[in-house]
Amino acid sequence: MARVLIIIYILAMLGVAVQLFLPSLRADQSHEYAEIKPVKVRIENFTLKTVMGDRTVSLKEFVKGHRLVLISFMAPWCDNSIYDAPTINKLYEKYSDKGLEILTVSNYAPAEELMSFVEQFNFVHTVVLDTRVKDENCRLNSRHYQFRKNLGDNRKWGTPLNVFVIDGQLDSPHVALGELIEANAIAFIESFLSRPSKAKRE
Repeated sequence: MARVLIIIYILAMLGVAVQLFLPSLRADQSHEYAEIKPVKVRIENFTLKTVMGDRTVSLKEFVKGHRLVLISFMAPWCDNSIYDAPTINKLYEKYSDKGLEILTVSNYAPAEELMSFVEQFNFVHTVVLDTRVKDENCRLNSRHYQFRKNLGDNRKWGTPLNVFVIDGQLDSPHVALGELIEANAIAFIESFLSRPSKAKRE
């Protein structure tokens, strides 16, 4: 009888261990890491208000004069955007004084949800609000979707989408169709920030 109870106890503990392990396993499997690659798809200019509503940001003006700009399209409810946020923060903290600027563009969520996201991850870079509703009509008519379609991105919601603009050139960005791979992003950023800007070369 004692042996049976021990076996039952061990099986119960194994069951608990499996339940604890599976969520982390599922989380790892749900990542959408993507390498940064050059594309010949122009990112069109847009003008959006910041999450605080205190100013308007034009993409064309935002990238002007910056050596390298990361435009991070995200959705506050998206697990992959949540996974990506700490990397975005690390890159800004490490390279903002070396020539990197970051603009986060939120989609498919209201301002209140975005504000909670910004506060959760302590974003201090510029964050703007685009589409505010999570529905099919909004998705298919968003500028985010149109840009992704031109890139051949077949994900349904397509967040995060990370776009690097070099020397203000909107017609030749580098894109990661998913979460940034931290080592890949660091290597990419350092390789471009170490070069003289196009303006200086000319």
